[in-house]
Amino acid sequence: MPTLAAQPAEAATTPTVSLVWSKNFGISGKPVALSSPMVATLDGGGSSVVIGDRAGYERAYHLSNGSGLKGWPVSTGGVAVDSTASVRGSGSGARVYFGEGNSATPSKGGYRAIASTGKIAWSLKPKAEPGKPATAGVMSGLAIGNMQSDNSVVGGSMGQTQLLIDASTGAIGKGFPWFQADSNFTTPAVSTLGMSGRDLIVEGGDSTAGIAFGKRYANGGHIRILKPTGNAGTGNQGGGLRCEYNTTQVVQSSPAVGPFLTGGKWGAVAGTGKYYKGASDSNKVIAIDSSCHPIWKANLGGITDSSPALADVKGTGHTWVVAAGRISNTSSRVSALDGSNGRALWSTTVPGGVYGGVTSADLTGAGYQDVIVPTVTGTYIIDGRSGKTVAKVGAGYGFQNSALVTNDPDGSIGLTLAGYNGKNQGTLLHYRFTNAGAKGANVNKKGAWPMFHHDQKLTGDSQTVLTAKP
Repeated sequence: MPTLAAQPAEAATTPTVSLVWSKNFGISGKPVALSSPMVATLDGGGSSVVIGDRAGYERAYHLSNGSGLKGWPVSTGGVAVDSTASVRGSGSGARVYFGEGNSATPSKGGYRAIASTGKIAWSLKPKAEPGKPATAGVMSGLAIGNMQSDNSVVGGSMGQTQLLIDASTGAIGKGFPWFQADSNFTTPAVSTLGMSGRDLIVEGGDSTAGIAFGKRYANGGHIRILKPTGNAGTGNQGGGLRCEYNTTQVVQSSPAVGPFLTGGKWGAVAGTGKYYKGASDSNKVIAIDSSCHPIWKANLGGITDSSPALADVKGTGHTWVVAAGRISNTSSRVSALDGSNGRALWSTTVPGGVYGGVTSADLTGAGYQDVIVPTVTGTYIIDGRSGKTVAKVGAGYGFQNSALVTNDPDGSIGLTLAGYNGKNQGTLLHYRFTNAGAKGANVNKKGAWPMFHHDQKLTGDSQTVLTAKP
């Protein structure tokens, strides 16, 4: 466990939350699981929430009243969707991107782009192995960035290869497919990491002992930084890495990036997983610099496969690493860690396992970020300064993803949760904060992490500017 600092003062205002509307998809055994709700503006009805489920549907509903959009839901033909959507543009020109697939059937699925009308724009299936016909599904979210074009999308697969794709045309980028060697469940961060040039690809991954394309792999995982040109010009299907840090445990937590290290230097931070029993990097959150040198590791006392956030929990302009360790299915520990050394500002235990990741927003107008923590027993709100749990919503429901916080059409703060009820049916719940100081305009300011992987493009970059009204 990281060493605890002294507890700061508690918040002056406790959030008040009211349920506005809910949806029950009514398909038992096919819930919303790891797919986190995402915000998009797809028609004249204002902003909507977009979500995927294990029944094989990609759905969209207006945030204002829960009404459905014409052309949605979109069927995958029975392929489960565990990825979170990314979104480019708004209105009639908007595109929504999903990875499709689930680890129970890793050969089914792929990459898909959907127009605002629900029409499929393009769809691709990555190869499970280079040069062989079998394909692999995709649980990674598709991050959008300035890579080979201004709007490229990239994500790992459950096979040995991954694709970088032109977001408009569906054309596979030069230097891809790229040989990732083993399954990759993480949504990549895309960022320049404070350097000039196009965005780099920062991702986690699994590793199994063996040799492929002249490279020896060990049991464990990686946090790696891949050039946007992939293996182009290298003569090796796995060439093109800027650097990588090899771990003794799989890395199944989607990395967050930003200038959180000492002196404002850029770094990446991710948790691990649980595949290799007794591995030394189990239960760890690991921070590396932009050259993949390890800076610190923090043991959170539980499985860290949920995704960290970078949030200004003290209101000082400095972002802290906020991450969860799943002790069991009934208990998790959430910690705010100093980005320079991994030391904890606070550490709070909540009931229920955390699987998806935390998000944050200024819910009271006090000028700092509060933390939203979905678990399988409900969703807990933690005061960012004190680490005290101040509210619970979604009692009686289970959540295995990240919550979405929005500047709603009426100017209030909205909170959308997606999960399952006691019958294991997919459920969508939309709340609004009604306490004094709760203003929608506060949601998307600098220092916030209001949705899975920070923003609509899933960049995972704390410096990506959040749009005031998506």
